[in-house]
Amino acid sequence: MRVSRFAICTTKRIGIRRLAMAGITSLIVASSLAVGVPSALAARCSGYGCDGKDPIAMGCAGGARTVRSAPILGVGNNTVGKVELRWSESCGTNWAKVTASSGIPYRRLVANVHRHSDGRTITEDLTGYASIYTNMVYARGICAHASGRIDYAQEFGEGATASAC
Repeated sequence: MRVSRFAICTTKRIGIRRLAMAGITSLIVASSLAVGVPSALAARCSGYGCDGKDPIAMGCAGGARTVRSAPILGVGNNTVGKVELRWSESCGTNWAKVTASSGIPYRRLVANVHRHSDGRTITEDLTGYASIYTNMVYARGICAHASGRIDYAQEFGEGATASAC
């Protein structure tokens, strides 16, 4: 079967057009991301307006990190869990997270986050969960710490992080 020069040139032109359109589409998507098209995950609170709000629901948990952590120690100084002080740079907030160690017959977990400047403390106290977190306190440029308690069997364990400022 013989293919004409016209058919080869047309095929090449169509291929070049497709490549050009793909390149233009990529540029449009990249430029819209660079100029900050609003995201569904953008923070929905700011400053002290974040106090008492859920970090996940407010869009503050994405990109958050643990800035301090400490073991929760039970009877005989055995580790029964961990308490973390979490930080969101985008919202300027802290919250506490408490996680029971695997194999611990936990009954109740308590997590606290404490802002030093005014003494504001937010507590979460739940039964039946292996991990819990508190709502947030605004703490940009302000010291805060986290503490936690795990009730298990007939015992309990407690722990607290160092402060982060």
